[in-house]
Amino acid sequence: KTSNHDRIASLLHALLNAPLSQPIGIGYCAKVLISPTAIGIRAISGVYEPINEQLCGPHASVIMGMRPTPKKPENCQYLIKNTWGKNCKDYSRNWECKKNIRGEEDGVWIDEEALLNNLYTFSYLSKNPIKVEDLPAGRALRR
Repeated sequence: KTSNHDRIASLLHALLNAPLSQPIGIGYCAKVLISPTAIGIRAISGVYEPINEQLCGPHASVIMGMRPTPKKPENCQYLIKNTWGKNCKDYSRNWECKKNIRGEEDGVWIDEEALLNNLYTFSYLSKNPIKVEDLPAGRALRR
């Protein structure tokens, strides 16, 4: 049986691997940015919501891309563009900062599993919406 995490990951992969892919808006528990082991959501009647909003720190950002995890290429990381400014000093040392062509910090790479343990909503633009239930069971990292 396919888990909701697998289905959501498959959808995110499909969206990010699509021709002319667009950023994906996400709602998540910001605690994952400073604590990689944070688990900030729970499913209630099939709906994900923060476990404790004060501990979770509900937050919004965008996923700009994905890549294989450098030390474990079978896993993936998402590039999160955050609104906390261009300084990565507030993030966990487990996450790698991305620098733009001017050498400025411009996003952070976060492990897929850590993000999925804290992701409670996402949105995207598409002419032909993808239904999560139509996705295959496995994850196919192509980027």
